[in-house]
Amino acid sequence: MNFDPKNIRILPLNSLLPHEKAIEESVEKLKNEILSDGIQKDPIIVEKDTFVVLDGTHRLNAFKRIGIEYAVCYLVPYSFEGIKVERWTRVVSHEKKITSHLLDALGLRQSIPVEKAFQLSEKKGVLFFAGGSCYGKEFSSILEAYSFVEKIDKTSKIMGWKVEYLPEDEVDIAMRKGRLVILGPRLRKQDVVELARKGMLLPPKTTHHIIDPRPVSIRYPVEKLRGWREEPDKLINQEPKILPPESIYEGRRYKESLIVLNER
Repeated sequence: MNFDPKNIRILPLNSLLPHEKAIEESVEKLKNEILSDGIQKDPIIVEKDTFVVLDGTHRLNAFKRIGIEYAVCYLVPYSFEGIKVERWTRVVSHEKKITSHLLDALGLRQSIPVEKAFQLSEKKGVLFFAGGSCYGKEFSSILEAYSFVEKIDKTSKIMGWKVEYLPEDEVDIAMRKGRLVILGPRLRKQDVVELARKGMLLPPKTTHHIIDPRPVSIRYPVEKLRGWREEPDKLINQEPKILPPESIYEGRRYKESLIVLNER
């Protein structure tokens, strides 16, 4: 999929369908950054036919909290092979004895072979990797499985355990460090769309969308969004710059190639 500037659009927020919940602290932090900088830094990535938000849930929620009714979005076809839906893993850091108590409380007393575990994950299972062993728990639906993951998120927060989020292809790194790693079931693109259309939101940091190429740095003034009335406006003010995969931009490494729209 080649980048098309015509797919950069200003859309009303009430037309967008999120598929995930947002992390409260992240929304508040982003809200303050937007108010301080006065710009929308990156476009919200939206599926062009269904208007499901693939990337930008926290931006969407921050804008709503500020009272902005529009946002700069980039429309993409979900069927394009350059768009992949992967998963975030939860990595919980705490004492090993707490890990054993948690696994016991979840009824996970018997470890299973890794091969069987990943077969379970391809269906509707939640996997736990701890102390070199693997455990699995199967559910009747993807939403039920991720609701279970969300309960663990909330428990971890209450207990003061540190939770990090890693892309699924980095799960082996956390496993080698002996941490408790939690991986939810694999999601298909149709799962994301169907749940969003039904208003059934997944927990925060469930999907990890790879969008190649990914447009960044729209840097559009918030005040124009606040008062936008479908007037023609120039959204891209310079020749976009292309960065290759694995580039570090704004302190973050991206797997996909980047289209820098309005560089600072």
